[in-house]
Amino acid sequence: MIHDYIFDVDGTLTEARKEITDEMKAFMQTLGEAITIGTVGGSDMVKQQEQLGANVRNEDDYACAEKGLMAYTHCT
Repeated sequence: MIHDYIFDVDGTLTEARKEITDEMKAFMQTLGEAITIGTVGGSDMVKQQEQLGANVRNEDDYACAEKGLMAYTHCT
């Protein structure tokens, strides 16, 4: 059985426009070891990297910015 989960950035993984907490980051890393995860948010990727960390495009299976208009998958 395949499980893919997409998480909203503002208001779900972080408080609106704030950085992710260490606890949430650790949870997402653990979860990502077991299932396919992705993030999506309305902000551009630069802002999401400020919130989730500079490596968000590599740490998550998918990272979607600008309400899904820009999508990245394990890229550098």
